Amino acid sequence: MLQHVKTLPREETNALIYILAIYLFIATVGVLSLTLEKPVFSSLEKRQLAAFPTLTAGGYFSGRYTRALSLHYADTFPFRDKILRYQHLYEDLKGFKYEDIQIYHAPPSAQDDDEGDDDEPLTAKRPEPALLVARTPEKTDRTATDAQGKEHHGGGGDDTDRKSALVPVTAPSTQKIERIENIVVLGSAAFYVYGGSTKTADRYATVVNKAATVLGSKAKVFCLLAPTAIEFNLPSRYQAFTNSQRTIMKHVFGHLQNVTNVDVYNNLVSHKSQYLYFRTDHHWTALGAYYAYEDFAKAAGYAPTPLASYKEIEIGKFWGTLYSTTRNSTLKENPDVVTAYKPAGNYKVTNYNEKGRSLGAGFLVYEKARNISDKYVAFLLGDYPYIHIINNGTPKRDKKLLVLKESFGNAFVPFLAPDYKEVHVADIRNFPYGLHSFVVAHGIDEVLFINNLFAVSDRARIRELQKIVEAE
Repeated sequence: MLQHVKTLPREETNALIYILAIYLFIATVGVLSLTLEKPVFSSLEKRQLAAFPTLTAGGYFSGRYTRALSLHYADTFPFRDKILRYQHLYEDLKGFKYEDIQIYHAPPSAQDDDEGDDDEPLTAKRPEPALLVARTPEKTDRTATDAQGKEHHGGGGDDTDRKSALVPVTAPSTQKIERIENIVVLGSAAFYVYGGSTKTADRYATVVNKAATVLGSKAKVFCLLAPTAIEFNLPSRYQAFTNSQRTIMKHVFGHLQNVTNVDVYNNLVSHKSQYLYFRTDHHWTALGAYYAYEDFAKAAGYAPTPLASYKEIEIGKFWGTLYSTTRNSTLKENPDVVTAYKPAGNYKVTNYNEKGRSLGAGFLVYEKARNISDKYVAFLLGDYPYIHIINNGTPKRDKKLLVLKESFGNAFVPFLAPDYKEVHVADIRNFPYGLHSFVVAHGIDEVLFINNLFAVSDRARIRELQKIVEAE
């Protein structure tokens, strides 16, 4: 007599297969995570990946160690870049569309985390500064004028090419400004949406004024504010998406005291038909930076070096951070081209880390950037806490200059090298010295604050500047 063999219902069998498959997948990923070589750089996101943290008692009990460990495993997940590529294809399909523009929401930057980890290793290429934009920025007066009697150096005259008034995005006063990052894609160009406010701009002006007070007669202070592409290249019918950077520039300049303003706006407007800004990246091109350099030289009282005097070097095709964030197919089909301008002469360039230790020789123009994806590192080899440039030839001016910048300044600095005996370049995000002590120790004659309008409107960047200015 045959015995009946009891079998599981089909539903339970399927559930068991699913569970086993999930466990097998998790186990496989775990084994791969332990055995595969950990990447240190994401070519897709153009950034250094989080390193395995060093265990310290303070880091463990404060929670920094476990957060850093979690970030490391998230950053080095097996086949992470390939998975992200598929994700971006999906995001490209679902990005919010309004007529012929597309809007993306980018994840917030970790740069605003006040709980920095002292054990974090130094990388030559730092993440970009966090960008402050507002979903509901406070209303600003777009017809504001400069303070009475305030001299502006640069293009001069009215903003002739900015004929259509920008309309600010307003909201009920009960709503708070939100820290988000928005990207607008219009055709073959992308832009970060700007939502800076006069309130934050006041804080920036206060820090620059404090620098002038601290330095007194020891060094002359200049302030150059760099507008970004959205200020010039967004059609008038879409200007309600962004706040006016010109209004914020005028507001800052109107509140500076004992500081020479370097107003680059009109010079950029007069050349705006040229290739002044990258389409797939948030920086200006070297050509845009050159026109800003022209205005600085005039403000400092000397003739700028003609562009033809620099050696033009093509670095190659470039897809920047706006493309790597959105993975927009139109941006991919329309890459940027990086062109650098190398000054004639003999220069000694030395890079330093955030502890003030030499990292060896640097570059004004790094031509080997042709062989890597992030070609913006062609300028100064990327972001270093401190760079020292010595002119071994005959400089135009018998002076030493300190430049306080974030990454927007990288394309600008090489133009200064022929003009000064020494150029000292400080990245405001991790410069290891205090302003006053550095100026005195190195005999600095002039100090230039050069910041893009997003940095001017970013509290994290302002805090970093404040730390440098107020340090003993």
